[in-house]
Amino acid sequence: MSHHRVVISALMYGQLVQNVLHFINNGGAFTPQQICADVKLNWVDKVSVFQNAQLRYFNILCQNLDDQVLAPFSLTIDRQGQGFDDRRIPSTLGYVLKYTTNRAGRHGRGRSILGGVQSDSIQDGRLTPSALVSWTDTVISHLKLSYVDDINNTLVLCVREQSGQMNPLIDIQMRAVVGTMRRRQIGVGV
Repeated sequence: MSHHRVVISALMYGQLVQNVLHFINNGGAFTPQQICADVKLNWVDKVSVFQNAQLRYFNILCQNLDDQVLAPFSLTIDRQGQGFDDRRIPSTLGYVLKYTTNRAGRHGRGRSILGGVQSDSIQDGRLTPSALVSWTDTVISHLKLSYVDDINNTLVLCVREQSGQMNPLIDIQMRAVVGTMRRRQIGVGV
């Protein structure tokens, strides 16, 4: 068994947008190259269907957390959001995936904020009922089958505590409220 950190990078209106995922590789069956390919197929390709066309994924980086001597593997990709583009939506808005583990308290929760919100999927800062159903039926159900703690899954998505302990997910939910992405690099290099 090995532990991996995966960073998915995209550009949105020229700004860097990243999500960090942590995985337990049961039995060490997957190499970092295979983990990147799996994340592209089961995460990026599914999620991008509901993101607007201004978001473009360009890299997946996989790092083995158990052996810091190993160099991270970087997979260059080119995947654009498949939805309609609308510049009226602020680029800082994002869809929120909520993670739940068996651990109680704040250490047992996590989230990912996905940029590229489509204008027809939100109303008054909340997802429309049809968008929520579409995300849940298409994306969330697929992510649960692929990565939620199960005997059949080789890769298990986790919430990583600051201490380094990995807590496998028991559920992924789509929040109805649209979140705001942190932008630490705005204005850098301009």
